[in-house]
Amino acid sequence: MRDNYVLTKEVDWSFLNQGFAIPTIMQDVISLYLKDGELHHGEKRNITLIFNNESHVVTIASVDFDKSKYQGHKDIWRILYTTNGTFAKTAREIFHKSFKFLCELRKDRKDNR
Repeated sequence: MRDNYVLTKEVDWSFLNQGFAIPTIMQDVISLYLKDGELHHGEKRNITLIFNNESHVVTIASVDFDKSKYQGHKDIWRILYTTNGTFAKTAREIFHKSFKFLCELRKDRKDNR
């Protein structure tokens, strides 16, 4: 079964460099397509993500927060990748104007400290 799903994400510094959160509403659907089923609390797995018609190996992770402090809170899932990995490089190439703008903002913030 090969279905495709579209997730939308604001292009921000995190997306262009290290990862993004998966909306909780999508977790059940994504679980159906994970090799070993639903991601357990605190678990990490490598998956293949298609972006710009290219396959990228990334990590899907369930954030390991203290459930006793946040009773009833649904798990938080994230897609994680390295800054120098293929996904981040591809994202920065596609959104090069946004990346340049965000770099300038960060530089301005450091200069104004």
